[in-house]
Amino acid sequence: MTSSDVSLSQRDLNWWLTTYAKTHTHPVNTFIHYICVPVIFIVTIGLLNAIAIVEFEGFPPVTLAWLVGCAATIFYARLTLIAACVFVLCLVGLIAAGNTLFELYGASYVLALVSTFVLAWIGQFIGHKYEGAKPAFFDDVMFLLIGPLWVVIKLVRSLRGASV
Repeated sequence: MTSSDVSLSQRDLNWWLTTYAKTHTHPVNTFIHYICVPVIFIVTIGLLNAIAIVEFEGFPPVTLAWLVGCAATIFYARLTLIAACVFVLCLVGLIAAGNTLFELYGASYVLALVSTFVLAWIGQFIGHKYEGAKPAFFDDVMFLLIGPLWVVIKLVRSLRGASV
């Protein structure tokens, strides 16, 4: 069953994770995802945070990271409140860290983010070469938000001794 076969309202957390997992079964691909998905998540927040949308005197700027983060929070909250809460905590922490790093390093920080982003995506595509399957987001861009959740859930379950 493809993404187009199931309406958005029918896509619960289990559907998203099960569908995503179908193209992430090869051990090399899974290992690469454990590394590259969190890196891409962190770097994407950093890059989006470097794009100011509105600035008010005496306050940090409202950045694209906040706007995209609000939309992502709504998506995660629709699936599970725990995921939304964890995402918000990560978002706030990454934005705070990014603001500090940007103040310290400026354009060098952004260049490091872009370079890391490219390398991590190369890693992802190498993983999918091993998998023999295209990335899930080629079918539905929302899988870009499922990837980080899938990695966190797999890691938590493996630490608890359960399988996904």
